[in-house]
Amino acid sequence: MRNKIIVASNNDIIRKLLMTWVDICLPGAEIIESQTGEEAANLSSREMPHLAVMDLGLSGGYVINTIRRLKELSPGTNIIVYTAFDCFQEEALKAGASDYIICNSSRDAFFKALRDLMTAEGRRI
Repeated sequence: MRNKIIVASNNDIIRKLLMTWVDICLPGAEIIESQTGEEAANLSSREMPHLAVMDLGLSGGYVINTIRRLKELSPGTNIIVYTAFDCFQEEALKAGASDYIICNSSRDAFFKALRDLMTAEGRRI
């Protein structure tokens, strides 16, 4: 079964960058893109992805609430928050995010988070 990943950001450049990184790190994964938090939650309910990568600057409501909603609709989905904001880490993790990566971290830190979450879930990467 292919790994299914939602990448959610209202910023086209960030969304495409994250999609490219997911594709490099998890070749063959089905990548589903989303531009709003509401769309990401609805897609998660329907698609039941293994992982969601969310930009904290995502439009469509307060992203912490989106994390909570996504976890309610798709409890098995791991969530990586990718953001420029370091002040919401504790809140995002309490809401159900699995990892929190500051965008000035290296690409390798993002790759490691992807691999660690997929491996912990027993997914083939």
